Amino acid sequence: MPLAPAHPAVVLPMQRLGLPLSALVVGSVAPDAPVYLPVLVDYETTHSAWGVPIDTVIGLVLLWLWFFLLRAAVVDLTPGLRCRAPAEVRLGRRAWLLAPLAVAVGAGTHVVWDSATHDWGFLVRELAFLREDYGPLPLHRWFQHSSTVVGSSVVLAYGVWRLRSQPVVARPAAVGRSRLWPVPIPVAAASAAILTRDAETAVGAALVALVVVAGAWRTVRRREP
Repeated sequence: MPLAPAHPAVVLPMQRLGLPLSALVVGSVAPDAPVYLPVLVDYETTHSAWGVPIDTVIGLVLLWLWFFLLRAAVVDLTPGLRCRAPAEVRLGRRAWLLAPLAVAVGAGTHVVWDSATHDWGFLVRELAFLREDYGPLPLHRWFQHSSTVVGSSVVLAYGVWRLRSQPVVARPAAVGRSRLWPVPIPVAAASAAILTRDAETAVGAALVALVVVAGAWRTVRRREP
């Protein structure tokens, strides 16, 4: 499948429509949640047209987690972000009202994209030319691999551009020993990879560790004067 980080490339231009970019991005990766997280629906459901409402619910939960738990901790514990990204960002009322639509649009782009790049995809089943072999692979597989490279490159370039366009501000870490806080995240990922030999499980373990670290960070920050 196209890697999840590639999918936001499709929705980046849609911020010009007035939809919140964060919600569009979260929606564009929400259908892959069953791959990495213990959600209550399966991969096939989240990648179907009738699964878009479910993707929207998943995306809204992830969006809430990002703004109310994860973002501040990620920025504070990452020196390269701490000196450029705002310490606190909140979505306004209008953005939250538009968030369900934005998440649904993002999820829809993911479902359509994957339907043209997976063996079981709707467009692959309906359009015979996508199943024709070109060299060692059918056309839809070529689309899958090339779109992963292009999409990931676009997202990376956009992220670097946005970060470098922000002014540099000297901002001390909000908690002590900030360099040690992220350590459990790669440790969890490496441990899961060794035990399961599965990359997706390793990513899921890293995400769970991130949530735990962010929760601990918020607790310590509240207690500090």
